[in-house]
Amino acid sequence: MTLRADNVSWSAGAKRVLRDVSLSVRPGETMGVIGPNGSGKSTLLRLLAGIRPCADGCVRLHGTPLTQMRRRDIAQRIALVEQQAETTDHITVRDAVELGRTPYLNALSPWSQDDEAAVADALDRVDMAEMAHRYWHTLSGGERQRVHVARALAQAPDFLLLDEPTNHLDIRHQIGILSFVRQLPVTALIALHDLNLAAMYCDRIALLQDGALIAEGPPEAVLTESSLRDAFGVQASIRRDPSDGALAIRFKDPLPQSQESKEVA
Repeated sequence: MTLRADNVSWSAGAKRVLRDVSLSVRPGETMGVIGPNGSGKSTLLRLLAGIRPCADGCVRLHGTPLTQMRRRDIAQRIALVEQQAETTDHITVRDAVELGRTPYLNALSPWSQDDEAAVADALDRVDMAEMAHRYWHTLSGGERQRVHVARALAQAPDFLLLDEPTNHLDIRHQIGILSFVRQLPVTALIALHDLNLAAMYCDRIALLQDGALIAEGPPEAVLTESSLRDAFGVQASIRRDPSDGALAIRFKDPLPQSQESKEVA
C-alpha cells in the first residue's frame, strides 16, 4: 500500500505554505521530513493524513484519492501524531490510548478483546503500562508525548505520521521512540528537527524550504554541507562513524559578519 502526494499545495490566507510538493512514501520505510521552521512540514503531514484538504493537487492512498474515501476508512490506515494535541478532559492514560480504537468501533462491533490487546501492546511499546491509570493532567510533557504515540499505535495503522515526536523527550526516550517506530511493521513518515536523529533512523529524507521540496533521497544524499548551508543557513561538517558508517553532523559556530562579507566578496 502506498501513500502519495501529487503536486499538493496549501495556503493560509495570502501566504503559500506548501507549493507543488510531490512525494511518495514507500511501503515499509521510515521517511524523515526536515526543514527550517515554517517550511511546511506540519502542513504536509496533515495533508497526507487527510486532516486538511489540499488547495491544489491530490493525496492518494493506494491510488485512491483521500477525498473519495470515508474518514473512518482513512483513520484505519493512517494515524497522525501532531505536535500540539492536548485535552482538558479528566481522562487517564488508558482512556487516551483507547481513543485509538475509535475507527473500529460501531454498534455492530463493540469493544472486544482485540481492542484490549491493541491498547495493552501500545502502552507497553512506549513504556507507559505502569502509568495506565495516571490522569492526563499529572503527566509531564514527555510522558504526554509517549501517550500520543501509544494512541496512534493502538490505531493499528499502515502509515504512522509523526510530527516532531521527540519534542519534550530526554535523549533516552528520543532514541527509544524512533528505534521502536523503525522496527514496527508500518510505513512511517516523521517530521524532525534533530538532523542527527534523522540521519540515524530514516531510510530516506525529504528536505523542505519555503514550502517547496528541494531535496529527497537517502540521508547521505540530502544531508550535505551545502544543503544545510543553503536551507538552514548553518555551517556544518559531515562525517561517517568508522564503526558502522552512520552519518554524524557537527555544527560550527557562525562566522563573524565581517568574515562572512570577506568570503562572499
